[in-house]
Amino acid sequence: MAAHPAATIPDLVNCFIIGSRKSGTSALQYFLSLHPQLKTNQFEDGYFFRDQEYAAGLQPWLTELPKRRNGIQLIVKEAEYFHRHITAQRIAAISNATKIIVILRNPIKRLLSDYLFMRRYAFAPNALEKTKDFSELVLEVNSSKVNASWGGVARSLYAKHFGKWLLNFPRKQILLVDGDRFQMENPAEILHGIESFLGIDHYLQKDHFFLNTTKGFYCSRIRGCLKEGKGHHPIDLTPRLMEILRTFFEPFNQMFYQMSGVDFGW
Repeated sequence: MAAHPAATIPDLVNCFIIGSRKSGTSALQYFLSLHPQLKTNQFEDGYFFRDQEYAAGLQPWLTELPKRRNGIQLIVKEAEYFHRHITAQRIAAISNATKIIVILRNPIKRLLSDYLFMRRYAFAPNALEKTKDFSELVLEVNSSKVNASWGGVARSLYAKHFGKWLLNFPRKQILLVDGDRFQMENPAEILHGIESFLGIDHYLQKDHFFLNTTKGFYCSRIRGCLKEGKGHHPIDLTPRLMEILRTFFEPFNQMFYQMSGVDFGW
């Protein structure tokens, strides 16, 4: 499909939060929306990977974006973009000057969260996650080999996806965020780094947030916590299965560290 004619996306969208899915994109967007110099989109529409909407042109999508005043930056969050490779090419075809944020968790933790999310919320009643246990999906039938064709596993192969974005955007325009740190620690320090990346004032401080011990994650003192649907009860994996997954993901993690220049220590 041909790209749209050149447009000035950085004048309209300053930054995309592209994923990864189930790594804290909603919390990141929620906390950034507290900043007076930022606005964010309310809904994820998947415009850049949905062929029918994309074919309709850029203008219908732009009209749905929040209106903003001068001096206010717009961040668009779509957690599906990171692993849907066509989006990198399509956004870059309009302009590769916009900034990109990717928040990432330990790929095994992300995989578990993805499975639990699909089990609870998948629209299709016959979705595999609704009918099969985690161990049935993550391993090939009658085997101890990881099923890399399952979408949950594929979405955790960060090197595969990150490489596609590096083909379309300079590395300096992509900020990687440690989703495990973001979940476990007061988010102010990480948000401070994002403020620097975006070139906006350092506004968000530690006292803007508090740890909700019941929910197990940080909330905003101004607007409260994310909606009840966020967060899942973890699955207890057997030591054997955990070792299989660690061994499988290790070479992909090392490849990602080399590509990105960041060692997350997974």
